[in-house]
Amino acid sequence: HNVTFDGIVFENIYDTSQSGGIEENGIIFIPNSLDITNLKIKNSLIQNNYSNGYLLKMRKLSGGLYLENTKFINNTIVNMGLVFVQSDSTNGYIFTRWANVLVADNDINVAALDIYRSDWSNGNTLDVVVTNSTFINNDYNSTYGNSIIASGNGSVNLNVHNSIFWDNTTNGVASTRDISNGTETNYDVLITNTIAAVPNSAGTYGTFNAANVTTLDPVNDNLNLDSDYKPTASSSYIIDQGDNYYYDVVLFGDLDLAGNDRIFNVTIDLGTYEYNTTLGLDDDINILEVRLYPNPATHSLFIESSQTIDKIRVDNING
Repeated sequence: HNVTFDGIVFENIYDTSQSGGIEENGIIFIPNSLDITNLKIKNSLIQNNYSNGYLLKMRKLSGGLYLENTKFINNTIVNMGLVFVQSDSTNGYIFTRWANVLVADNDINVAALDIYRSDWSNGNTLDVVVTNSTFINNDYNSTYGNSIIASGNGSVNLNVHNSIFWDNTTNGVASTRDISNGTETNYDVLITNTIAAVPNSAGTYGTFNAANVTTLDPVNDNLNLDSDYKPTASSSYIIDQGDNYYYDVVLFGDLDLAGNDRIFNVTIDLGTYEYNTTLGLDDDINILEVRLYPNPATHSLFIESSQTIDKIRVDNING
């Protein structure tokens, strides 16, 4: 069975179930008795939630977890991490694919993505691919301030492409390693076209390959993002710095997190948002808050505003 959440808001959910163990709840709870092959969460918002354990725990799926064009904003995770993906004898081979995912302003105990692969009667590999995603301004309680932790005594393949890890902290102090090992260290890492701190080969005793990885200092460097973490004209570290090869348009679609073309000006940008100079608004224009749904739309588009709407004009990216 395949399950898809499309355009869902998970907000203000308060989970106090016991942390740890296979039956803990979390904001999205997948019990061991549930027969699910693939879980896809896309075009969704997960914000202002509280959990004693993990926000989303994936242990029993027999296929994969897809996260696409989704935001994790301002969540509090007391004892564990934001998303837990585990492969052991209960599920065999599983994988997770992230694209255009924004993880921002969260208070997390362990990591945003906690990956564990045990070899208990299971020879399969856990594959993890994170593409064009942004981990920014999160506070962790782990040793280094890891946004991603991979561990276990089995085989884990971790691939990170076209992504941004920026201004994350450990108990309020700047994080020193964005990607690292957990309790055990056997995992293989490939990082390309990414802004991240990954000293000591990301803590792995497996293979480590990095290409076009930029390590910056938030004290002395500036990504020049706006208040929503979108690139501006001055975001030279981000604009056109990705590699189109790693973004699967067939799998994840051709739109970024804001619903704009994912690839603009030939080369893809880093992170969840693509900088687009074709459509723009002057800074002094007063923009009223509106809601557009669904996003993306196919046949119908609904517009909601707190003010009376006199006229609506819709332009494509060419104006």
